Amino acid sequence: MPAADYERVFLGSTDFLPAIERHVPDLLEELRGIAEGAAQPFETVLVRNLMDEEWWFGGAAERDACTVVGRAANGYGATLLAQNMDLPALMDGDQAVLRIRPREGAEQVVLTAAGMLGLNGANAAGVGLCANSLDTLRHSDQGLPVAFVIRGALAARDADAAVGFVRGVPHASGQHYAIAERRSITSLECSGEGVTTVAHDGLVAHANHPLTSTDVDDAIRAPAAERENSEARQRFAEEMVGAIEDVERCKSVLADRTVPLCVVRAEWMTFGAIVMEVGERTQVSIAPGPPDRTAWHEVSLPGDGAEPAQQATSRTDTQTA
Repeated sequence: MPAADYERVFLGSTDFLPAIERHVPDLLEELRGIAEGAAQPFETVLVRNLMDEEWWFGGAAERDACTVVGRAANGYGATLLAQNMDLPALMDGDQAVLRIRPREGAEQVVLTAAGMLGLNGANAAGVGLCANSLDTLRHSDQGLPVAFVIRGALAARDADAAVGFVRGVPHASGQHYAIAERRSITSLECSGEGVTTVAHDGLVAHANHPLTSTDVDDAIRAPAAERENSEARQRFAEEMVGAIEDVERCKSVLADRTVPLCVVRAEWMTFGAIVMEVGERTQVSIAPGPPDRTAWHEVSLPGDGAEPAQQATSRTDTQTA
């Protein structure tokens, strides 16, 4: 099917705009700005930002995608939250890092793909957020899409507000959100029917199958290989997360090629990796590609969300692979 026809079918069969307009109207305006700046139809840019939703709508093939690890401060002085973001290899080269300075609220650093609102990130108010797909959970064709949930939560004034936002919006896609602050991490599994909390002892590990939520869509059967891969990554992450004492150790875990957490293959790859150290100040490390072979870039955020980072300019800075 030609892409333009597919866009019409996809958007005609779903109804995401009312939820976007209600919960994050500023992001809808941002999409219109992206479309205008790129000289692309608004519908094309909107569909590009419905990645997780297109996966369940289009019945995407097996994917082994995304692993999250985190360690609450617990005497270490800062919380660590990290993720390998695995995406279709055809997106390689689209990597970008956005430094967002809203008129009101905290500055944000966001890993994204060109033309997309964001994949994960942190803000200067001490909030870090990672998200990974739980595609066997129920979805909703009228919920708030994942990219909009991510940016809506990262606009929050603190971690409690970010958690409240994720709990309070209707969700379009099954997704795990890990939200870090200076002392703790909240782990949430979201579906089209609701939100459940994943209990933990300060150590968080999550792959692509639900650990707590029972809102499984019986019509969706994850391929055996996909489930086995997710469970293998889950076991490995749980084994390794207790030994994560600092940023460098976190980077080495993400670079693992034995399970693997770091994916390099024909159809899927680790699009980018992120490590967030959330303490008195927030430090973000990003590898715009597989972390076993891609240089890391360090980005600092202000300590209180009020003053811009010294090394930044007054515009939105972007960094591409």
